[in-house]
Amino acid sequence: MRAWYNKVYKSRQLLLYGDELVSEKPFDLIHNSLEKEVKVYLRDGRLFVGIMSGYDKDLNIALSDVSVTEDGKTKEYDQIVIRRNNILSIGNDEGILWEE
Repeated sequence: MRAWYNKVYKSRQLLLYGDELVSEKPFDLIHNSLEKEVKVYLRDGRLFVGIMSGYDKDLNIALSDVSVTEDGKTKEYDQIVIRRNNILSIGNDEGILWEE
């Protein structure tokens, strides 16, 4: 049975399945999460959970059906855009897709 490995090499994340290279670009991991639920952790401690509806080349993220948790309180939004400079990490149920 083969195992999945994540390695960071010269600012590129390599996703390996055994010895086989599956993806070498972090944007591939982000792109594969379109229309799926993701968790976005911000530098100020807030957690955004929603459906990733888009991103741009600068890694600004657009989410829909979003719930925001801050200090134990949750708010709901239909859509929201998060600037990359505020993002600490992006993940899903499988693990971290990107982190600063």
